Amino acid sequence: MSDFLAAIEDSGIATWIRESPSVLAYTLILSVHVIGLALIIGMSTVIALRLLGYVQELPLAPLKRAFPILYVAFWCNAISGLLLFAAETSKMVSFPVFWIKMAFIAGGILVMRALRNLVFDDAVLAGAAAGAVPAIGRKLAYASLVCWLCALVAGRLTSYPELLSNSPGFQ
Repeated sequence: MSDFLAAIEDSGIATWIRESPSVLAYTLILSVHVIGLALIIGMSTVIALRLLGYVQELPLAPLKRAFPILYVAFWCNAISGLLLFAAETSKMVSFPVFWIKMAFIAGGILVMRALRNLVFDDAVLAGAAAGAVPAIGRKLAYASLVCWLCALVAGRLTSYPELLSNSPGFQ
């Protein structure tokens, strides 16, 4: 397994991302990653707040149109994240916060799919009286907020391995 990870980190694309002075390398890839992240977290937060009743004047049904954008943003993040991972494979695989981030991202995606299927299904929306939210919607909204907030914080912490390596509990 370590040979495989070393091969990823030593690949031409990973070396280019890590060492190139071009803004098309690390800077552009990181920018795409941040834009995708902003879309996912921003739109998920709006959906969650609506489901929790904080923005009741916002109709529920039109929010269904956000899901294709969320999926595109996720795939932009997945591709840019894989490229960033390739550039620092050995650092990331040995860093527990990276795996915590991945777990919360997986949770966020599962919650997003559950919201799409259980709350924003056409039959559920048609049956919801005046924008009422199904009971599962509130639970999924809380789960969405927790998953994306924790993924965001853990993602930021992956940039500071030296800081966390000196903290008890992260060794």
